[in-house]
Order: sequence, then C-alpha cells, then structure tokens
Amino acid sequence: MALVLGMCGCTLPTSAPTGETGQTALTESTEEVKTTEQSQESQSAETQKTEEKKDNSSKNMDALLGDWTLVAYETEDYYSFAMDYESADQLYFYKEDGAYKVDYYYEDYSTVEIIGMNPVEKAEALSEICENQDWSVTFSRKRGTQVDYAVTLLNENVLFMQQTSHSEYYVDENTTETYDYTVEKTYIRQDAQNFEELVDSFRYLETVTVSNIEELFQAIGNNKHIILKEGTYNISELELEKRDNPYLNYVYVDGESYTVEEDTIQISSLANLLIEGEAGKEVRITTEDPGTAPIALRYCDHVMLRNLTLGHDVEKGMCSGSVVHLESSNNITIENCNLFGSGTYGVEAYECYSLTVNDSDIYECTYGLVNFVSCSNFSFNRCKLRDSSEYAMFDMMDCWTIEFNDCEISNNYTNGNICNFIDTSNCYGLLFTRCDFKDNLFEGFSSGDADFSECTIDDTEASLW
Repeated sequence: MALVLGMCGCTLPTSAPTGETGQTALTESTEEVKTTEQSQESQSAETQKTEEKKDNSSKNMDALLGDWTLVAYETEDYYSFAMDYESADQLYFYKEDGAYKVDYYYEDYSTVEIIGMNPVEKAEALSEICENQDWSVTFSRKRGTQVDYAVTLLNENVLFMQQTSHSEYYVDENTTETYDYTVEKTYIRQDAQNFEELVDSFRYLETVTVSNIEELFQAIGNNKHIILKEGTYNISELELEKRDNPYLNYVYVDGESYTVEEDTIQISSLANLLIEGEAGKEVRITTEDPGTAPIALRYCDHVMLRNLTLGHDVEKGMCSGSVVHLESSNNITIENCNLFGSGTYGVEAYECYSLTVNDSDIYECTYGLVNFVSCSNFSFNRCKLRDSSEYAMFDMMDCWTIEFNDCEISNNYTNGNICNFIDTSNCYGLLFTRCDFKDNLFEGFSSGDADFSECTIDDTEASLW
C-alpha cells in the first residue's frame, strides 16, 4: 500500500497509524488521489471539448461561406415565393483577415447594403425544423431599427434565417404594447448545381397526383404541382355541387361573388401552380360547353400548363369560347401542349404580361390562332399553328413585344373580305423570326405592324418587311 500511495505522490507518517485514526487518514489520502485523478480527467475533457468546439466552429462557419439568394419567406400570416420578384435579398459570408464576416443586401425602396457584420456561432439549434443541426450563427445590425439575425443550414445548399425586428412601430392593436416582428427566410446557395430544382421545391410546396376531374378540381391551389394520370378529364361530367374550390369558377362584381356555372376550370387569384400530364401519356382536359374555355386564368401569377391536350368536344363551328383564356394574369407558361378547336382561338388574352408558349400545337380553331388585347412580352417558340380559319389568324390590339420564333404556320384560311391574315392595331415589337408560312390562304397578309426576320412565306424569303 505504501508503494501504491508513494506512486501517487502521497507522504506517509513515520509510524503507521492504527485503528480508526489510521483508517481515516488512509481514506483521506485515497480521496485526495481520486480528486486529483478526477481533476486531471476533467481538465483533459475540457481541453478536448475546447479543441472540438474550435474545430466544429471552423467547420460550421466554413459551410456558410459564399453567396446566398432569397427563395422564400414566411410569417405567421403568409408564405411568399420570393424568386418571382426582381429584388435584391442576398447574404454573403466570407473571411477577412482570419475573421468571419457577413454582408446583407436587400430592397427597401432602394438597395440597402449592410457590410461587415460579425457572425457569432452558438452551440444550439435555431428552430425545431432544424433537426439535423445543433448549431446556429447570430449577427445584428442597428440601422434605425434593431434587427437580429440567426441562421443555420438545412443542408449544404439551403440556409434558414430568422430575422427579428425590434421597433416602436410594431404595436399590438388590442394591448397597444410593442412587439418583435419575426420573418423566417430561406436562401439557396447561388452556385448550387441543382439550383433550379431547389427553386422549384420552394415554388411548389405540395405535389399531388390525380386521376379524375373531381380530384383535379379539389387539388388546385397556391404553390401546387398537380400531375394528371393518363386519361380524359371532361369538365362537363362533373356535377356543379362537386366543384367547390375557393379558387375556381367564382367571379366578383361590386364586392359580391358569383358562381360560374359554365363547364370550365376558371382559376382566379392564384400563384405558383403547375398542372401537367403524366410524362409520356396522353392527358386530355375537355369541355362540352361551346361558350367557354376549358382553362381560364384570371388575376393569376406564375401558372404553367405542361404535357396536356386541351379543347372542346363539340361540333366544329359551334364554339364561342377559346381554348385557353387569360385575363389580367402574368408569367404564364404553356409547354408541350395541344390546343385544338373548335374553340374560337387557341390562346385569347387581355391585359396580360409575360406569356411563354414552347413546343406546342394550336390547330382547328374557328376564328383564328391567337387574339391579344393590351398584352406585352409574349413569346411563342418552336410551335405549330395550323388548320384554322375564318378571321385574322393573328389578331392583336395595343400590344408590344410579341415574338414568334422558329414556328411553322400552315394551312390556315383568312376571309380576305373581312381582315388581314395578321391584323394588328397600335402594336409595337411584333416580330416573326425564322418562321415558315406555307399553304395559307389570304388576300391581305399583314396590316403593317409586324416585322419578319429570316422567315419563309410560301418558299419566298422575307426579312424585315
């Protein structure tokens, strides 16, 4: 025992103690040894934790380095997809002289730049939604209003931030007390290889697959991606009482809402919707109602129709409704679709901005191919516009920047006693580029507002008429 205690650095008395006194002394010496060992272990553990924290801090902060762009933001009341707006809201994490820094750029009537904030890492999760992270980074700024920021990573390319503003202007109407206002923001790394895929994952928060017309009616809503299984979706087969959806078939007149009883899918006041047919399958949306469009959009933003065949199942010449009807809607895309008559026009639009039609066919319409009034920034690319009659095939008024690129326009007929094949009024920037006009019948080709570049008209080259 003396050897053991000696090895532990303990000093023994000249005469060995006996009885209780001796036992007590031995116990105290043993406890001292244990305390020394525990102290050394504790110091070693603390040193290890400090080193680990230093390593983790560097690793976590390094994972934030780079440029991040805002994709979506959310409050208690609403969710907004931010990529639809041309505003600067970006974070830039970087190192300067060995220290981590963050710059923040955002829009507030003009671009605001907050440069060189000092981020501080915390060993705690930012939110319950960040289950995969046990750390977060905070930084603050004082520019009129105190604003605190806290960020973490949801994955290597997605950053989550809570932004809390403290201001005397945020006053509860009931208690008159001030409160903090928090916005939750999500950013995507600008150089992420799957950037577009990540963007769509925040544009469409829910993906739904449907197999009949009732399910389609029920599925339509904001931030939705709807996939239609193969088959025909006949709107006329769905009873009126089963068409209950706050975004569908309502019109508002003088503050009152009225139900549209026509056999149509009229979508109103909705944003970020993708309706597409199952890839490689035939999917048809039709109506037996000649007086309305199968698909109509009113006050909508960022809606896409893809891989669909749309039209009227009625006797040719009986229609007074178009195939796709657009009113006061922006950023609409039609891709790989077939729009067939006997609808009056393939696409009819009023007071709309930004329509893109790609790789689609418009055919067998009974008034013309397209009809636009007070519209701008429209583009038709690699489309076939064919087999239609009776009036102007391209009927436009008060429009600007309307382009047709690499399109085939064939076998259409315009009654020359009534109008021109391309009939326009007060239009600017109407341009046909590399389009092939063939086997069309008309007396007057264009009323004069259209320009042509590298086009062929019945095998005759036409450039900048």
